[in-house]
Amino acid sequence: MVVENPHNFARRISDYERISAICWLILGIIQICCIVTALAGIWNVVAALARFKLVPRILARESSIPDEYESLSGYIIIGCVNLICGGVIGLVFCGFDLYVRDQILSNRSVFDGSILQDAASVRAPTMADLDALERLSSLKDSGVLTEAEFQAQKANIL
Repeated sequence: MVVENPHNFARRISDYERISAICWLILGIIQICCIVTALAGIWNVVAALARFKLVPRILARESSIPDEYESLSGYIIIGCVNLICGGVIGLVFCGFDLYVRDQILSNRSVFDGSILQDAASVRAPTMADLDALERLSSLKDSGVLTEAEFQAQKANIL
């Protein structure tokens, strides 16, 4: 799957991760207050804090992010802990986290820098391109071309 706008993708995924962190934090606090499920609550608070730490790294599109999501063991453990301790809602949160994981692993190129490399591989304008842009600019300045026509022609050249 190709992501059209890597920045928007990273922003959306970081928002999802922030939502996940808030949900786990709230569930963890509730579980801690119930004493019987305090262990699961502590686990969920720790999971929430870890997710909060991932948000700025996702936004920065660090190359190590997909590696953070490779293993399923953390999802299985947190799902089992919440199922055993009666936190069925934790299973829903775990499902959401698996969705986020799938999005990140399916869109590794957002984090591996290949999209940035693709942008860098765009050819530099040649002298002929620069000359054509100068001619277009003078036609626009003299009123022969409108701004829209100028922009369209410029896009064709570049």
